[in-house]
Amino acid sequence: MTMKAFILLLVSCLSVAAADTGVRLFTSTSTDAATGAFVTTETYARDGQTDLVRITKSQNGAVIYRSHGFYHAEKLVALFSWEPDSSTFNVVAATPYYVGLRFTPSHEIRSLTIRGNDFMDGFYTTNGVFYPAPDSDVQIKPVK
Repeated sequence: MTMKAFILLLVSCLSVAAADTGVRLFTSTSTDAATGAFVTTETYARDGQTDLVRITKSQNGAVIYRSHGFYHAEKLVALFSWEPDSSTFNVVAATPYYVGLRFTPSHEIRSLTIRGNDFMDGFYTTNGVFYPAPDSDVQIKPVK
């Protein structure tokens, strides 16, 4: 099985898994013309609105870059980016939301929450890959 076929199979399995959480997953793949790296963009939507956008670049079978954009009401709230030698976490300064991180005893990120006056949204992480929490785990309320 080629790497591209494996990635497509993996992505299609993730789509099925996301369907049971109240979240929908849309995926696209391309190749970076300059480097030849595979670029996979996964957009998670909750209640029809963008919730999380994950961009992963892979080259020669290894992940070389990954970013997670966390959204509320179609607006970027926070961005977590990873490269083999470093990672960064930024919160958009003008947002009226509270962004919280929960850590494991070994100081790895366990979860991220975004809270506002009328909602709470959450994301779990496994091995540095964030995914939306199921609707049953968060108190999702529509934006007014």
